[in-house]
Amino acid sequence: MERFKSRKDKWLSAIVWVSNLSLLILGVLLLIDEDVPFAGGLILLIVMWGTAFFIMWMWQTTAYILENEHLLIRYGPFRHNIPYSNIRKVKRTVNFLSSAALSTKRLEIHYNRFDLIYISPEEEERFLSLLRERCPEASFED
Repeated sequence: MERFKSRKDKWLSAIVWVSNLSLLILGVLLLIDEDVPFAGGLILLIVMWGTAFFIMWMWQTTAYILENEHLLIRYGPFRHNIPYSNIRKVKRTVNFLSSAALSTKRLEIHYNRFDLIYISPEEEERFLSLLRERCPEASFED
């Protein structure tokens, strides 16, 4: 089993941290604001802090694990198991689509017949080398 953390773009890190800090501070400010009823402020605090927690959970736990029989992609509460035998093509790409990648420099993995997922391992070359060993039938494009 080999575990790879996700590469994280600095600009995206700044957005995540500023957004989360804003949610935490705004939640407290709404709770102590005299113009907002206490129950409403408490509900907003719970929603804002819950959102901040969820974002940080995903931000801190995104990883790609090369198991014996499959690639496991983890981010927050989400998991994808992709059997190596189902991986058809892997190629490098740069895009901004929503995915299990925390960087715009990504690997595009085609699996099954029409499925596609983006990942961004920190040690990309080592990840690709190990994935090639496990997926001899897949095509790898640079």
